[in-house]
Amino acid sequence: MKIKSPLAIAALSLLSAVYMFATLVAITVMSGNPLPAFAQENTAAPKDPPHSQNAAPLDKKFVMEASQAGNAEVDAGNMALRKASSAEVKAFAQKMVDDHSKAGNDLTSAANKAGLTPSKDTPPAYKSVASNLAALNGKAFDKAYVNQQLDEHRKAVALFKEESAKGGNLDLKEFATRTLPTLEMHLKHVEGVKSAKGF
Repeated sequence: MKIKSPLAIAALSLLSAVYMFATLVAITVMSGNPLPAFAQENTAAPKDPPHSQNAAPLDKKFVMEASQAGNAEVDAGNMALRKASSAEVKAFAQKMVDDHSKAGNDLTSAANKAGLTPSKDTPPAYKSVASNLAALNGKAFDKAYVNQQLDEHRKAVALFKEESAKGGNLDLKEFATRTLPTLEMHLKHVEGVKSAKGF
């Protein structure tokens, strides 16, 4: 009998091991049992990194200021619906209530994804503004409200432009970019009311 070389013996051992492994896999699959961990391929898709990670200071500032300004818009708009004498001013006020209520909900959704909580308050300076508006009636109220809205929407447009261009959180940047055209439309609207009414 011819003696086999060490290389031939090693090759036969390798083939035997492969055959035994293939047989084990086939039996396991046919029995419905899961494959051993080393025989399974990791096909799980990598998870996207959450947008909430590392919210930048600018994002936090934006959420606080945008939410407070939006609350003030809704409050002032509701006051104008009660006190304004001009139909044009009341129509503008109704749009402010509707649009800023929706924007507030959208901001809350984006902020929550970023791990931030919008403010439920109005800006500190608004308290004195609201007090002054509440003391006025008729055309005097209309004029004060329109001028206040003109000033606030200029600030809002600047705030949203900054977040849209420089914000670090994707959800908040998207919200700011999506909402900015509406704020610019509000600004043009109130400029038109001011011009038409001679305020």
